[in-house]
Amino acid sequence: MRIYYKLLLIILFLCGILFLALSFISFNAVRSLVDSLVKDVRVDFINYGFYSKLIFRLRLLSLLTIIIASLMAFYRIQIDNYLSIKLSKLIISYQDLKKSIINYTKLLFKDHKIELLSLGLIISVGIFLRIFYLFAAIRIDEAGVFIFLSSKPLIVSLFSYPFPGHHVFYTIMVNILHNLLGDQVWVMRLPALIAGILLIPATYLLFRVISNNLAALLSSALVAVSSPLIEFSTNARGYTTITLLFIILLLLIYYLSENRNIFGWAIFILLSAIGFYTITIFLIPFGILISWYIWIVMYSSNKFEYLKDVGLAVIITGLLTFILYLPIIVVNGSGVILSNEYVTAMPLLLFIKGLGPMVSSTWASWNQDIPSVITYLIAFGFIIFVSTIKYAHKELRALLISTLLFISILLFIKRVNPWPRIWLFLIPIYFGLACTGLSYIIDKFNWHRLSVSIVISMVFLFGISRNIILNDTIFNSDNGGQLLVDGEQITKYIKDHVKLKDDKVFVVNLTYRSPMMYYFRMYNLPMNHLLRYNSMENEQFKSDMKNLIVIEVDNVLKEKKETVLEDAKVNINDFQSSVLLTKFKVSSLYLYKRQ
Repeated sequence: MRIYYKLLLIILFLCGILFLALSFISFNAVRSLVDSLVKDVRVDFINYGFYSKLIFRLRLLSLLTIIIASLMAFYRIQIDNYLSIKLSKLIISYQDLKKSIINYTKLLFKDHKIELLSLGLIISVGIFLRIFYLFAAIRIDEAGVFIFLSSKPLIVSLFSYPFPGHHVFYTIMVNILHNLLGDQVWVMRLPALIAGILLIPATYLLFRVISNNLAALLSSALVAVSSPLIEFSTNARGYTTITLLFIILLLLIYYLSENRNIFGWAIFILLSAIGFYTITIFLIPFGILISWYIWIVMYSSNKFEYLKDVGLAVIITGLLTFILYLPIIVVNGSGVILSNEYVTAMPLLLFIKGLGPMVSSTWASWNQDIPSVITYLIAFGFIIFVSTIKYAHKELRALLISTLLFISILLFIKRVNPWPRIWLFLIPIYFGLACTGLSYIIDKFNWHRLSVSIVISMVFLFGISRNIILNDTIFNSDNGGQLLVDGEQITKYIKDHVKLKDDKVFVVNLTYRSPMMYYFRMYNLPMNHLLRYNSMENEQFKSDMKNLIVIEVDNVLKEKKETVLEDAKVNINDFQSSVLLTKFKVSSLYLYKRQ
C-alpha cells in the first residue's frame, strides 16, 4: 500500500475522531467562538436549537467518516491497485491533451496572424472598458458579502451561509486577496475582472472550434463590449466566474466527445465542482453541458463507452461538490442551499404569468447599450442560424437544442423565474450562434471575407463602446446590487463635521446600510451608529439616540427621507423638523434633532 493511501486513511480516521470530540463542546464555547470570529456584527441565530442540530450533525459526520475510512482500509489492496492503474492513465492522457493544445496553438499563430492581431485589439478594448468601471463605488451586494464574510477570518466563509449572495468560492478568493492587498473595492472585484477579460478569448476559441473563424471574431467583439458582462466583470460576484467556466467546459467537453481522455475528465470534474461551489445555479450550465455532450456522442459508434464516461463524471462531480459544501451543511443544514427563497417553487399560474416579464427583462439586459441597428443585426444573424439549423454543424445544432430543452424542463420542474443576471452565462452562446448566422452571409462574398468580418467587429466595438460610456447605464444599473455613488463622500463629511459618539448621532438608510458599513469601516467610524432594521425595537437604544442623520437618495432606487424613516420604524414626531446638512451628486443629508 502506497504512502499517500496510508496518509489518506490516517487523515480520515483523525477527522472522524475530531468531529466526535467537537460534538462535546459546550453551548457557551460555541457562542464565544462565533462572537470572536464575527466582531462588530450581531449574530442572532446561535441558540440552543441551532446548537442541538450542530451536535447531531457532527456526530453523524463522525460516524460516516469512520465507516468510510474502515471500508477503505478493508478494501485497501483493490482500491490501491485501481488508483495505480488510473494514475498511470492520467499521466498518459495529460500528455495527449497537452500535445493537442500545443499543436492547435502553433497552427493558430502560424497561419492566422492578422486574425489574432484583430483579437488582440478586441481584448484591449474589453480591458479598457472593464478597467474604466473597476473603481466605481461599492454596490449593496458586494458590501454585504465583504462586511459579513470576506473581511472575517477564512473559517467564516467556509462554514457559514447567511444569505444566497454568498458565492462561496468567490468569497474565499476575495478573503485571500483582502489579506494580501487590502480592502479597496478594486481588490474584491479582481477575480470577476480577470474572469471577464478571459471570457473574450475563451469565446473566440470556442466558436473557432465549433463554428468558424468569422463567427469567432464577431462574437468575441460582442462579448468584449457587452454591457452586462462588463458590469459583472466589475462587480465582486461570481457570475463572470461561472460564465468563464461554462465556456471553457464547452471547449473541453467537445474535445472529450472525440477523445476518451481521463485527464480531461479530471479537469472537467474539478472545474464543474468549482462552478457549483461558486453558485449553485451552476446546475443550469452544467445540465446544458451534459445534455450537449450526450447529444453529440449519440452519433458515435462507441457511444456507450462515452456515456459511461460522462455518467461517472457526473457522480464524482456531485460527490466533490457535496464535500466542498460539507462544512456549510454541517453547521447550517442543507436547507440554506437547497431551500432558500430564490429556489422555492412558485404556484404554476404565477410562474407561467411571470415567464413573459422574465424573458423581456433578460432580453433587455442582453441588449443593454447596444444601438438598435446592431441589435437588429445580431437578432437577424440568430434568425438566419435558426432557419438554416438543419445545415449547421451537428455541434452547433445540438448546442442550441439541448440548451432550450434543458432550460425549459428545469424551469417547469422548479417553477422559478430567475433574475436576468442568472442567464448571464448564455450571452456568449447567443452572440456566437447569431454571429455564425452572420458568417453565412459574409461567406457568400468571394473576396476579403476576413477583412469584412474585421470591419464589422470594429463597428461592434466602437459603436457599442460609445453608447456604454455616454449612457452611463452601468453606474445606474441595479442588476447586481445598486451602488451608492456618494457613499465615500458622505462618510468623509460625517467624519469631518459630526461627532457621532459625543452628540449621540446615528445615521440611517437601511437600503444602503451595507455600503455605509464598508465606508465606516474604511474611515474607522463606529458601525453601531448605523441603524439596523430592528434598532428601534430596543428601548435603551431609542433613549440614547439624540440626533439622527438621514441619507436621502435620488437615484435608481429613489428614497425620500420620509420613506427612510418609515422603513427604520422611526417616529418622526419625536424629532424636530429636518435641517439640510449638505448635498452630493445623488444624495442629501438631513439632520433630525430629538425634541
